[in-house]
This record gives sequence, C-alpha cells and structure tokens, in this order.
Amino acid sequence: MSAAPVTTQFAAPDGGGDSGSGTRHAVVLSPAMAVWDEGAFFAPVTELLLAAGYRVTVCDTLSLLAGESAGASLARIGQEPGAVLRGLADRWAAVVAGLGPVDLIGGAALGGATALALLSRPELRARPALLLSAPCRADGLLDARLGEIAALAADGRLGAAYGLLERYVTPEGASAGPAVPAVRDGAVPSAGAERIAQGLGLLRGLDLTKYAHELTGRQLHLYGESSQLVGLRHAVPGRHPQISAVAVPGAGMRPQYDSPEFVARAVREFLAALEGLEGVAP
Repeated sequence: MSAAPVTTQFAAPDGGGDSGSGTRHAVVLSPAMAVWDEGAFFAPVTELLLAAGYRVTVCDTLSLLAGESAGASLARIGQEPGAVLRGLADRWAAVVAGLGPVDLIGGAALGGATALALLSRPELRARPALLLSAPCRADGLLDARLGEIAALAADGRLGAAYGLLERYVTPEGASAGPAVPAVRDGAVPSAGAERIAQGLGLLRGLDLTKYAHELTGRQLHLYGESSQLVGLRHAVPGRHPQISAVAVPGAGMRPQYDSPEFVARAVREFLAALEGLEGVAP
C-alpha cells in the first residue's frame, strides 16, 4: 500500500493578497525533518507568497516514503546515486497532478532537490521555482557531513544527530541554537531517526546536473553565503538565463531565518518579475 502524502494548506484570510485573489497556487516541498512541522520551516516565505496572492500547499517530502526502510533506500542509493530521489520526485509528481493548476514550485534542502527533479518532467519544466539551499549536486564534503548525521540517526542516536545537524545548518562561525526540546528529551519516536537517516541519505552522491538543460521556467535559488552544508558550489552549474542563484549574506542553511530582510527583498522582486511576465504573456 502506498504511503499517503502529508500536506498543510495556507491561504490569506481574505482569500488573497495585495496583488491577487489567491487563485495562484504554490506547492512547496520540505527538508528532511524528524517530525513534520506543519510548514513552519517555510513560514517567512509563505507569508510573502500569501501577500502576493498565492495559496500555498506545503508538503512533507518524506511522507511518501513512510514505512520504507532507510537501510534499503541507502543501499539503492549506493548503487545508483540520485535514483531514489528521482523515484520520490515521480511519486510527488502524481500528487501534484491531483492538486489542480500549480503556478510555482518551491522547496528547501531535500525538498529543493526533489523540486529540481520534479521540474525536469515535461509537464512541469516551464513552472517557475523558488528554492532555498537546494543542492543540484553533492560533493565530498557535503556527502561526509550528511553521512555523519545520517549514521547517528540510523544508530538511533537522534539527539546527537539533531545536535550535529543544528551545528551544520547554523551559519559558519555562529553559535548553534538549542536542541529541539522534543528531540533533546527523547520524546520523538524511532520513526524520527529513520526519517533523518533516510532523508539525508537521499542527498548523498546526488547529481542532477544532466537535467539542468530541461529547466525552462524562471527560477530563484537562494543559498547561505556562510552555509556549512549546501552552498553556491552545489547549485545548477553553468550559465542559465532563467535561473538566478544568489548567495545570501550571513546566512546558513536557513536563509529565510538567518537573513530575513535580504530574502524578503529577493523574493518580492522575483514574484514581481513573474507577475510582470504574466502581464506580457500572449
């Protein structure tokens, strides 16, 4: 039996924002997390989308892998890097197709990589995208750091895994925040450790560069300039006029929280440009 998708819906209280009636639809894919946070990870950007007239569906990326073994996934990943993530993207493509018209694809970290795989599909490749800390390809350092965290989680040491993850998602040189209370206190079930091991494992050995030429929609990719995990070096390589990859000053893996004003300005400009393109469309 296939796992059911887990999503959270957001809409402006009045049905739309300053520039629309809420008829535009953004679908956002989440990073790997032990426990689904109901879309809180994307909240600053969700607010900007709502204000611009979008309704937003935020998806728990790992929900479609519920019940599957992280070990089995990692074994398959070792044989063919990126294959499992593309398979996950195929599952989400079926879900997205059932959500009605989609005007924007979003994602962060694992969700951003899954979104890139989604966007290479013929029916979605022209969609605009807004991605945060989304790797197109991994390198040795990223693989090693993700492997450290995933190994701790796979061993059931979720508190240690989350502590190390928090250290790495914090901007380089900054102090890591406190551990998530539920994780620190051991209140998260073993499924949480499985989710972290599985989710981070999906990014190891990742290389989606051969699909880059299929991305034809306007895209904004934001990366923390001080990120200890995914940075500009993991972005879509080469020059692509439709893709703007931006380093966010002072930010780590969560630029929307580390540099909120910079991100808000970049997102507003991107959404305004999309609206301008709609205005000149034939």
